[in-house]
Amino acid sequence: MHKRQVATSKNVIRRKSLEPRSSSDADRDGGVQSVDRALSILETLAEDDEGYRLSDLAVRTGLSASTVHRLLATLESRRFVQFDRAESKWHVGVRSFTVGASFARRRNFSAQAIPYLRKLRDLTRETANLAMVDDEFIIMLTRMESREIMRSLTQVGGRVAMVTSGVGKAVLATYSDEDVGAVIRHHGMPRLTEKSIVRPSDLFKELERIRKQGYAIDDEEACMGLRCIAAVVYNDCAEPLAAISVSGMTSRMTDDRLPEIGQIVREVAGELTVALGGRLPAAG
Repeated sequence: MHKRQVATSKNVIRRKSLEPRSSSDADRDGGVQSVDRALSILETLAEDDEGYRLSDLAVRTGLSASTVHRLLATLESRRFVQFDRAESKWHVGVRSFTVGASFARRRNFSAQAIPYLRKLRDLTRETANLAMVDDEFIIMLTRMESREIMRSLTQVGGRVAMVTSGVGKAVLATYSDEDVGAVIRHHGMPRLTEKSIVRPSDLFKELERIRKQGYAIDDEEACMGLRCIAAVVYNDCAEPLAAISVSGMTSRMTDDRLPEIGQIVREVAGELTVALGGRLPAAG
C-alpha cells in the first residue's frame, strides 16, 4: 500500500508539473469510483437473502442515501438488483446470478464433482459439499443435500473463514506453518461457539492431527449442534484444488461414526482427485 509522502523541504523534485487535470481524467476517476461503489452494494446485498432497505444499504456501505439510490437505479435497469415494493427492500437480481454462474462453469470441476458428492451423500446419509479457497476464505461452490433433516450453515456462494470450518482446516493442513500464521494474522481466530479453536497453538496441533488422519473435523466449532468432516481434492501438481465435506447434526454424526465417515470422505476425495487428473501428495 502506498503511503502519502508530505514534503517538508522546499527543494522537492516533482516528476510532473502540477497541471490541471483534464476532464477525461476526472471522468475516468469518477467512473472507477462508481464501479467500486456499485460492486460494494452488490457484495452487501449478497450477504443477506432477506434484502436491505435503502437506508440500511447506505449505513452498511458508508455511502450517502442519494448515491446508493442512483447506483441501485442503474443496477436495476441492468437487472443486477431488484426491488421488492411490498417490503421496500433491495435484493440481488437475476443478472448477478447468471454472471456468477459463469465462474462455476469455468471451474468445470464443479460439474464433474456432482457424482462424487452424490456418492458421498448416499454413503453417509449426510449433506455433501464442494468448496474452494478464495482470498483466504472458503467459498461454497455446490452441495448435494441430505434426505435427512438438516440446517445448512453456509449457503452455496457463501464465504467462511478458513479456521472456523472443516474444509478450511483441511486445506490449511496442506500449508506451511508460516502460511497458516499469515492467515491467522490477516483474519484472526473468531470465537463462534464455545468449542471454537481460538489459540494458534491449538490450531497447529489440530492441523498436525489432520495431516496424519487425512481428514478434518469441525466439531461444533462454527455452529453448536452441527459437525462437518472434510478432505482435500488435489490438482495435477499435488496442490489443493478444492475440498469436499459432509455436514450433519451431532445427533446423527456421533463420536463413534466420525472415523468411519472420515475414511469415506478421504477415499471419495482421492477418487475425485484422480478423476480430475490430479495427483495425491507423497506420503509424509
